[in-house]
Amino acid sequence: MVTYIYPEYMGRFRCDGTVCGSRCCRDWSVAVDPGTYEKYREMEPEDVRDEICGWFSGQDEKGNYPVRLREDGRCPFLREDKLCQLQKDYGEEFLSDICYSYPRMTYRIGEIVEQSLAMSCPVAARLLLGQEGPLRFVEEEREEQRRGWQFDMTDKVGQHGEDWQDLQSAGIWLLQDRRLTLDQCLFSLQSFYRRAESLLEAGDSMGFGKLLEDVESGEFSLRALEEGHEGEFSRTGYLHTMMELFHALYGAPSDEERLGALLGIYEGQYPIFAKQLLQERRSLFENYLSNEFFLRFYPYAYPESMEGNARIFVLSWKVMEFALLMMSAQGDMDFGKILLGIDRLTERLDHNRDAMRIIREYLRETGGFLM
Repeated sequence: MVTYIYPEYMGRFRCDGTVCGSRCCRDWSVAVDPGTYEKYREMEPEDVRDEICGWFSGQDEKGNYPVRLREDGRCPFLREDKLCQLQKDYGEEFLSDICYSYPRMTYRIGEIVEQSLAMSCPVAARLLLGQEGPLRFVEEEREEQRRGWQFDMTDKVGQHGEDWQDLQSAGIWLLQDRRLTLDQCLFSLQSFYRRAESLLEAGDSMGFGKLLEDVESGEFSLRALEEGHEGEFSRTGYLHTMMELFHALYGAPSDEERLGALLGIYEGQYPIFAKQLLQERRSLFENYLSNEFFLRFYPYAYPESMEGNARIFVLSWKVMEFALLMMSAQGDMDFGKILLGIDRLTERLDHNRDAMRIIREYLRETGGFLM
């Protein structure tokens, strides 16, 4: 038996290509894993086997089998009704690992499996971001399911033993404190991991236990905010980083003239954006952040320290916030436009290595991200 932990909304998820136009089944270079390819090679009758295997062009350097797309960019197994022919005719076990997995992200930690859904999937995004209540989780024991793509994080969390779950849960708890603004929650998040790391390195288990109690009671966030910031937020430095990122992602201009224009938009639009969008749709953005924190397996997503991971998380959100701010400068942002912005940027960030490189370099050069 394995313990599965996943957000409640995930239990309502059903892949529906008619909603998104089967975006994950077109214009993507999908490579089928060897195990699934062998199933295709053993299929009967022979004419069906030959037709299916005829869409593969051999094995790549990783040992997988890339699928040749149709001229219009569609997967050859995508039907006109936007459903998968292989799944329809033979069941989920004939889907490749990558097709079976997406939009799920799965992490294995010993006998615990954590799963959530990526917001680049419009169906998943509507389920999560359309709910008013906070993100809640289900924990249940059951027989292990097909793994698909899975990241084994057992060794990565090993340094903190059984405390890793408390450390992860505390981050989500801090993000869901609705007494505070989102920026205040994010500041508390960074403060918490700095303090937690210090206590754990000192072997102060009693102090760490008290810290977790203070997080749950809400005292920690208030105290962290009273203690104040460690520096000043440089709008120019922040916007210069945003400009670099969007140049890497979209080829946007990245010169001094553009920087000046962005500074003007930011200073004029942000107060309106913060009030009319971030505050009025607090539950939407809180749930987005909580899901991303769990989905990316923070505070262990990157080799940096826990505090370093928290800073990467915060700046990654600020990239999303900046994109939505620029969209809002062009007109009103309804639910559909917010979903579109989140969807498009998530897709770019997930498939562009330069983006995370720039974010991590910025944090190394500046020593952190302060608000």
